[in-house]
Amino acid sequence: MKKLLCVFGAIAIGGCSGGVGPNGSTTSDDGGVMGRALVQSIGSSSIPMAARNLALDPGADSLGFMKAQLGVLGLSTAKDDFVMLKTQLGVDGLNHVRIQQTHGGIPVFGGDLVVHSDNSQFLGLGGNVLAGLQGLDLTPQLSAASAVTAAKTDYARAAMNGDALAFDREAQQLVILPIEGGNARLAWHVTFHTEIQAGIVLMVMYYFIDAHNGEMVERVMGNRPKADLAALVSRHV
Repeated sequence: MKKLLCVFGAIAIGGCSGGVGPNGSTTSDDGGVMGRALVQSIGSSSIPMAARNLALDPGADSLGFMKAQLGVLGLSTAKDDFVMLKTQLGVDGLNHVRIQQTHGGIPVFGGDLVVHSDNSQFLGLGGNVLAGLQGLDLTPQLSAASAVTAAKTDYARAAMNGDALAFDREAQQLVILPIEGGNARLAWHVTFHTEIQAGIVLMVMYYFIDAHNGEMVERVMGNRPKADLAALVSRHV
């Protein structure tokens, strides 16, 4: 069972609503395990704020604060964890620490939150976490290289001539991807940039390739990387 929890604190920065789905897990046609979703808002049961540990910097203190909430959020203390992404001092004078959820050491795509604090106490938090992922098979059967090849092969189908294709700023990362309809998959997140070539316009490509069976789960193309990726994240939280 997978839960998408929209986390709210004293300073909430987002919201969601949802209904209750069945417990347990589902199995794909080829036997790959996919977590079953339960979407749940916990805005009515806010995490209590606490005093800051002034011996720690805001990033380390915020990370420790969230690690202490694993049980409160219904996360697995054996496999779920948080890592710090970024610390920023805002124009409002507050500390804003962005934290990424991981499960079994693998990032949860769209599973991140921001912790807000001043120099004496935590003031609030907001974001998304996913619980109940214990049934998800975290061992990829597909290599990163094979996923990249599959993505580039798909891209090449749009070529209008036989010119050699070039790719820039390539990246691949194993992630846990929430799927519309209530499933989660282990997937390779493959990205690359291209110039105008073989009749294909300048492009930024985002692929999610199932790490168990090689299926293309999702493909997004565009020419404005930040906006495109923001739209992609919004569809999975």
